[in-house]
Amino acid sequence: MKSSSILSIASIVLSVATSPLTGNPTATKEMLPGYFNPEASFEVYDVGNNAARTPKSAEQKQQLAHDHLVGVVSGRFAKGQAPDVVLTSTVESIGDVTTFHYAPAVDGIQVVNAAANVNIDNSGNVIGTGASWLKTGLTVKKGDKFSAIDALKSLLTKLGLTFDPTKFVETKTAEGTKISGLNDFGDVIISVKYYRTEDTLEKVFDIALPLKDHYYNGFVEMNEGKVIGLNDWMVHEHDVEFRHDAGRAPGKSFLKKRVDYKYNVVGFPHEDLSEGRVILTNPADKVASPLGWHNNGSGDQPTTIGNNVQAQDTQQNTPRRVTKPDYNFDYPIDETKDAKTYWEAGLVNTFYVTNAVHDITYQYGFDEKSGNFQTNNFDKGGKGNDHIIGNSQDGGGTNNANFATPPDGQSGRMNMYLFTQSTPNRDGDLDNCVVTHEIMHGISNRLTGGPSNVNCLGTTQAGGMGEGWSDVNSYVLTAKATDTRDTDRAVGAYVMNKPTGVRQYAYSTDKSRNPLLYSSIKSSSAVHFIGTVWGTILFEVYWNMVDKSGFSTDILHDAASGKGNTDFFQFLLNGMKLQPCSPTFITARDAFILADKNAGGKYHCDIWKGFAKRGLGANAANMVDNYDLPEACGGPQPSPSPTTTTSPGACAHDKCTTGSALVATCDTCVGKICDADPYCCSNSWDSICVKAVKSVCNITC
Repeated sequence: MKSSSILSIASIVLSVATSPLTGNPTATKEMLPGYFNPEASFEVYDVGNNAARTPKSAEQKQQLAHDHLVGVVSGRFAKGQAPDVVLTSTVESIGDVTTFHYAPAVDGIQVVNAAANVNIDNSGNVIGTGASWLKTGLTVKKGDKFSAIDALKSLLTKLGLTFDPTKFVETKTAEGTKISGLNDFGDVIISVKYYRTEDTLEKVFDIALPLKDHYYNGFVEMNEGKVIGLNDWMVHEHDVEFRHDAGRAPGKSFLKKRVDYKYNVVGFPHEDLSEGRVILTNPADKVASPLGWHNNGSGDQPTTIGNNVQAQDTQQNTPRRVTKPDYNFDYPIDETKDAKTYWEAGLVNTFYVTNAVHDITYQYGFDEKSGNFQTNNFDKGGKGNDHIIGNSQDGGGTNNANFATPPDGQSGRMNMYLFTQSTPNRDGDLDNCVVTHEIMHGISNRLTGGPSNVNCLGTTQAGGMGEGWSDVNSYVLTAKATDTRDTDRAVGAYVMNKPTGVRQYAYSTDKSRNPLLYSSIKSSSAVHFIGTVWGTILFEVYWNMVDKSGFSTDILHDAASGKGNTDFFQFLLNGMKLQPCSPTFITARDAFILADKNAGGKYHCDIWKGFAKRGLGANAANMVDNYDLPEACGGPQPSPSPTTTTSPGACAHDKCTTGSALVATCDTCVGKICDADPYCCSNSWDSICVKAVKSVCNITC
């Protein structure tokens, strides 16, 4: 079990005086329970010579995945008591691997904080499974004493907010209830779910509450109106305190270029304003953004609004944008003056970076089906109407930045702030590392657990890896051909006015300059420190891959080039799709290695050497360093298995028949099933376990 209390980050008054919602969510003295994340398992299967070789249809793969999951997770329940298995999303990875995401359901109602994913190749072989499922013995608590409005009032009260319920406008939708009129930051979405705690399964109202500097996901049980879980979808850069038609396909008239689109920006791979700006002409990618960057299907707009992002300056309560009828977005900068005087340039840069990251990650599989951020999805799957709202030079804070990631179909929101670590101040919008860091939060949250479940990075370790992935996104997209493994990298060096940026250490392959190891995460529960450890480990892997296969200077168009940096970025995103909800360093490592294996295993030992150098070797566990490589990479041979004395009958029956509990030493296949579901080897070997023989071991009984 992993759960944490919510400590809200300081924020200003939430909205203008006319809003029916006022107050500060940090004003409450009552600590609300954090989001409960059940422990997750992750198993990788070596199908070997038993692998099927005939391509399967999408329907066949879905059925195979479903049958496998039922065989693995349902056997722990008594007959007739297993929850239903509900498919929540299907995500495809570049490399012909499909990930099916599932949730349990009770009485037809989804359990919001339990999940499983089944990774299956193009021939229908299950190559990996992750699960943070339900356990037996949970007390089910139902109820219907409270309405959706009552639940929202309870949550607002617990957060210490003052509200006027007479201004609420309630609308019933297919998904539940939508409440508008609360504030200026979006509608409140409420649905009915089950929510798991350590010992109970409680019927709740699942509330998505957008505020200015927070985006809360609260869970209010239906008997007494108690808030039993709270997550904040808004994540921050660091800890320093100082409606359109979403299904319309592009018409030919929109594809015809009428004008040149020009932007004076900190163009990639430049890190920040200190490296200068360039004029970019027509940088939009036609595959990722078929209508360009200023058109969501309703025609071109000569401002910073398009299909992927709506960028605006929010220094004050009223957003403002720039307008350029000639689409020449060129604004001057005078760095001797306050950054507020050149807000237009910062706004244009955030518009550019957000679109560029959209187009780049699209080439690596963060597309419509995977839950990317677009108003118009062009009939390609996923849910539209969820472009990023990018707030430039936001007035809600300084010396930070943040990103809120709701589920697919609801807009992500990014707030960029001014930094006061130098005189005059500096604009976070002009530090590409900061902007790309924030956008990656949206990507990692949508990819881990699937686009409809954005609560999978809520544990301390998973949240830390979210910070690490965001830093990795920054140093990969701003890497240069002149860099070597001796080139240290930092995130936010420009805005923080110091070489290490927003982190304690710069990213380095030299342990004398960055000594962090896997075991370092024992010393701190701060997610940004944990993220620095994860980013450091991946920096080692990155350079091993680049040294092996070289470097592409065109990461946008070279996704299939086979270069080290592009392959690394591909495995990074594929690994997020493959890993379980609530990943750990170990399971995320294994998912990254599985991504390489699916691509042919070209970097198998190079990747292992990178992980092992920082203590995440083959036998690492429980935050204890290990530097071993697998035997195939020159590591130690496994010790002979000790002779095991089993009770009479424990190995007496075949793995295809039911009987007493088996032990892992009886058979290699049995061992895999025992690892995937200990029930079968600790209770009895029943028909459920027999089904797993086919799904786990690919042996037909």
